Amino acid sequence: TTKGVGEVKYRGMLQTMRRVAKEEGVLALWKGNVPAQLMVMTFVSVKFASYSWLRDALNTRDKAGLAAGQSQSGTSRTL
Repeated sequence: TTKGVGEVKYRGMLQTMRRVAKEEGVLALWKGNVPAQLMVMTFVSVKFASYSWLRDALNTRDKAGLAAGQSQSGTSRTL
């Protein structure tokens, strides 16, 4: 990110973390963490719930697990 004309504000990850902690406080490093965690929990919940349902719906015995895994992955990404 550039600060002004020709001046670079952030040079690397560690320098950025130090600068943010200094200018905005240590808690600023966790901004956006709660929404990200909620998104992951929703994704994993849909994936977990759809796997069992799809495995039973695709009850072909030998390849039900593989087909259900692929289907539930697509389902959770779509939602």
